[in-house]
Amino acid sequence: MITPYSEKLESENLMYHMLPEHLIYISSGLLMCFGFEELILNSVISKKKNSFRTKLTKIYSKLIALNFKINSHGIVTAVLILIILIYWHIPEVFTFAWHDDSFHIKMHISYITVGILIFLMDKVTSLLEKSIFTIIIGKFMLIGGTILLFNNSNHYYITYPIEQQTYVGLFMVLMDMIVGSTVIVYTFLQYFKKWD
Repeated sequence: MITPYSEKLESENLMYHMLPEHLIYISSGLLMCFGFEELILNSVISKKKNSFRTKLTKIYSKLIALNFKINSHGIVTAVLILIILIYWHIPEVFTFAWHDDSFHIKMHISYITVGILIFLMDKVTSLLEKSIFTIIIGKFMLIGGTILLFNNSNHYYITYPIEQQTYVGLFMVLMDMIVGSTVIVYTFLQYFKKWD
């Protein structure tokens, strides 16, 4: 857990637990990768050459080549991201993680892993591919949100009041519309800029 206040919010609020808290963990994985990359690149371009920097350059180059080889067009990372996100939002798995601290820690570590996978996907995809993957993930969010929003008779996330799952469903549906529209507009604007 991040802080005692965060832990209290997590235990009382499904919206906080599902969205902002998990986005914090995903962002931390992404930011760690960008930070490590920056350190490596600064070390590589340094004018002071030594055997450590030479080895670091070779390792970094091999990792980049491996990512391009295994993760062509980001397909592997996109599939892994979807599997991880879907798995942790299965109500039984989510509830078990809520009750079991060690399993909950695994959930948070896997969200950090999602951030790392996003970083790897970013390195091998075009703007159009990134847009398509974002829209696909949004459609899974739309499906889940619609189920939560319009199926009030089933209490999926039993550790929270049933009204909260309706609010989360509405938020997920709205987020898909907002993110999807933004991605489409941004992608078109970028392509039109290239033609100017």
